Amino acid sequence: MKAATVAILLCSSPAILTQSSGSMPGVRNQFNIETIGRKMKDVIAVDIQKNREILQELVDLQTNETEQMYKYIDAAIEKLSNATFFILNEFKNNTEENLENMKTAMKENLESINAKVDANDKKIVESIMGGNGSALALTEDWMKARSEAIENIVSSRLSVCGHTQHHIPPGTVAYDNTLQSNTKEIRILGETIEWEDVFDLKRGEFTVPAGGAGEYLVSAAVVMDVHSYQAKLNKDRTVMSQYRFLLNGHKELDVAPLYSDAGKDSEADLVQASRSIVWQLKDGESLALKKIDTRHALSPEAALDHRITFCVTLLHLDMALTQVLATPPAKSAAVLDDWKYSAPPAMISSTISQPGPSTHLNTEPATMLP
Repeated sequence: MKAATVAILLCSSPAILTQSSGSMPGVRNQFNIETIGRKMKDVIAVDIQKNREILQELVDLQTNETEQMYKYIDAAIEKLSNATFFILNEFKNNTEENLENMKTAMKENLESINAKVDANDKKIVESIMGGNGSALALTEDWMKARSEAIENIVSSRLSVCGHTQHHIPPGTVAYDNTLQSNTKEIRILGETIEWEDVFDLKRGEFTVPAGGAGEYLVSAAVVMDVHSYQAKLNKDRTVMSQYRFLLNGHKELDVAPLYSDAGKDSEADLVQASRSIVWQLKDGESLALKKIDTRHALSPEAALDHRITFCVTLLHLDMALTQVLATPPAKSAAVLDDWKYSAPPAMISSTISQPGPSTHLNTEPATMLP
């Protein structure tokens, strides 16, 4: 308002000067000038002083704000430094404690696992080498049973022969003796068998004993007299002579005959005939030698044959291929103790504290200049 008054006075001063110039120009002008000077001095000086005071207040306020800001920054830095130092110190302490806990836990875990390993080793050794029921005992029993089975197969032996001096009528040949000692031992799968149980001389029949199924070498030999005297004809005639192996008392093995009709007279009528075959026989099956009936009108009587032998020898037992030997023992695994890792307790550092309230003081807004 005071500045406006000064402006009005300045604007009205020409009019005053004009009005005063009519009567007393010099005196009025001087008066007006002094009046205006006093007015301006009174008004402007007060305004200038007031503005100076306002500027000083602004400077003081700015200085105070700056000091408050510096204090806030210093306080914030100090607080952050203290919190950081606390966290770092706590982290250092926790790290040392964690390392110590890990060291202790590793030692305890190592001792625990060593104890478990020792206990499990004892169980494994006991399971393998303990008493009855251990893997070693079961394996020993298995090896013993297997060895006995193999030994019984390998030690099996059977060989019989029948012999007769002469034979005339057709049919199964009976024998007088064995050509071998009757004390010769016959063994099949560890069992001793009497000679008479496998070969009946009177019936001329060989029977496969129990467990004796397998491959057999079967052979027969006959001295055939193919030119003999025929009583009904009262003269010598050539006579056919033929033999076959007889299976189970009824089946003739016509694939392997003994045969001859080569004699021309009584001075050259003996033929040595023989036949050997390998035949598969089952338990209980029988085998014999049969003279075939070859008589006919021109030779009504059978030939007289000599030195007939019939032999059967075991070559290989079927049991050697088909017997189910004892299987390896299936020992259940030892029940071992479990071991679990024990983790050490972890020390976790505290989180950094949240910053506190602002240290900046609220100040009144600066007074604006008019």
